[in-house]
Amino acid sequence: MSKQKVNWIVDTILFIGFLSTFFLNWTGLFWHQWLGFILGVLALYHLLTHWPWVVAVTKRLMGKTSQQSRIYYLLDWTIFLSFLFIGLSGLWISTWLDLDLKDYLFYKDLHVYGSIVSLILILIKIATHWRWIVKTARTYFGLWKSPAPVNLTAVKAGRSPDKSLDRREFLQLMGIAGLASLLSAANLVDFSQAAGQAILENHTGEPQQPNTNLEPASSSETSCRVICDQGCTYPGECRRFIDQNGNGICDLTECVTGDRSLQETEKSTLIQEDPNSPLPEQELELQLAGEDTAVCSVLCPKSCAYPGECRDYIDLNHNGLCDLGECLEITNDLESQVSSHSGGSGRKRRGKQ
Repeated sequence: MSKQKVNWIVDTILFIGFLSTFFLNWTGLFWHQWLGFILGVLALYHLLTHWPWVVAVTKRLMGKTSQQSRIYYLLDWTIFLSFLFIGLSGLWISTWLDLDLKDYLFYKDLHVYGSIVSLILILIKIATHWRWIVKTARTYFGLWKSPAPVNLTAVKAGRSPDKSLDRREFLQLMGIAGLASLLSAANLVDFSQAAGQAILENHTGEPQQPNTNLEPASSSETSCRVICDQGCTYPGECRRFIDQNGNGICDLTECVTGDRSLQETEKSTLIQEDPNSPLPEQELELQLAGEDTAVCSVLCPKSCAYPGECRDYIDLNHNGLCDLGECLEITNDLESQVSSHSGGSGRKRRGKQ
């Protein structure tokens, strides 16, 4: 197989595969990550096959070389750096590293919009190499018809040959690539916004308007307790964020009265946030248990959130968190899911339901 044909096939797979990563709602998180890894390997192969050209242009970049070579050289390095950026940012937020990121949405947006910038650069590269793309496709795959014969008499007479066929081929190629890129980018932005909103609602609960008319309770009227000293404000900086009074500040960091709902929140927070507490299990139960207690089971310590970080992700109560990581009563539906879970011997805990 000729080198030109191999390069055309590899480049086409890279472009189509890159567009496929924009459809995360089709591939899922698992295959999205592996597809990105495979594309990274193919991009490295593409760079190595063109490395002699890179070295040659680098040596004479500031000397005698064509303006076209300089443009191609700078464009290729820009694309390489953009691919490196989205690869590292994708790895940073991936389930492979499983980092506990407080600013996950920020890094996710960097990854998304970095991918869109890379797609725009690739479209520019296609536009600058369109003649090679069309010629190779025609020669080996018959995708474009052969051009009409040039009128040599007109050329000798000083008249330019008809270039309407060239314009048509260019418009066809860029129309297909541009439309596919536009649909892919729009889908990625929509999916990213939907996923970000779901993750945000998992932190804050139902959307509420901050209430600025609330007056702090007088210390003489009732006693209060500060559970957390982080001072988180909306939209919250950790998964413990809760705002039942709707003032935009995490209740766990405010001096608020110890009503029953907040006590339950505090209890569930301590159980989920500190599963390996140095206190003995019995002592922890005595400190947190109320009058009504029930046996619950935590099968997985990952606390996966939407859209799920593993194949065992289930969410029967629709709160955006994996049921296997919550302290829930065992129901028939959950029991059927637990029976198929690989870690079926989960850790037993007691907590208020």
